[in-house]
Amino acid sequence: MKPEILKATGQLLIYPNIDNTKVKMYAYMLEDINPVTLAEAIKQCINTCEFIPAVATIRKKAAEISGYVNGKEERLIAQDAWEEVRKVASSFGYEKGLDELEGITRLAAKTIWRFFDPRNCQSYNESAAMSQFCKAYEQLVKREEKRIEIAESIKSNGLLSEARKRAELNMPPQTEIKMLDNGHLVEVERFEPIDLKGLVEKADIAEEYKAKILGVLK
Repeated sequence: MKPEILKATGQLLIYPNIDNTKVKMYAYMLEDINPVTLAEAIKQCINTCEFIPAVATIRKKAAEISGYVNGKEERLIAQDAWEEVRKVASSFGYEKGLDELEGITRLAAKTIWRFFDPRNCQSYNESAAMSQFCKAYEQLVKREEKRIEIAESIKSNGLLSEARKRAELNMPPQTEIKMLDNGHLVEVERFEPIDLKGLVEKADIAEEYKAKILGVLK
C-alpha cells in the first residue's frame, strides 16, 4: 500500500471514533484513487461532514474532483436531455432521429421514441413522453454511475478484473433497454429476424418440398 494513501486517510484521525486500524481499512478500500485526489477529497469531506464520512462519500467527492481536474463535462440533467431529444426528432424525423443521439440520452429516448411516430400523432402526449423519458434517463444515469464506481473499485484487483473480462466475453452481443409497465428498465437480448425463406432455399431437401414450404411462407 502506498504511504501517500495512508497519509491521506490519516486525516480522518481528526474524528474521535476512529483509530489507526480503521484508517488502514479506509486506505485499503480507497487505494485505487490517486493519492493527491484522495487527500483533497478527504479534506473537503472533513470540512462538510460532522461525522466520519463513509467510503462511498469520499469516492463520490474524489470523482467530482477528478472530473473537474480532467475537464470532463457534467452530464446533462434529464430536462435538458429531453430538449435535445425533441430538437433531434423535429430536425431529423422519426426514421433517422434516434441515430443522431448518443449514450444515455439515446438509450432513454428508445423507450419513448414511438411517441414521435407520425402514425401516433393523434395520441401524442408531450407531458407523458417527457415524464417517461426523464424517469428512464435518471435511472440510466444512476446505473452508469454505479457501474463506474464498481469498475473503479475493482480495477486494482487483478482477480476481479480478470473475472470481469471473462464475463464480458460471454455477454450477449446485442441488447437493448426496455421500460416495463411499472416504469423499471430492463436489458433484453435483441434477436435479428430469421430469414426463413433463405434457410428453406438452402436446405438439403427435395425441390417439391421446398416449393410447398415456400408457398406457405408467401
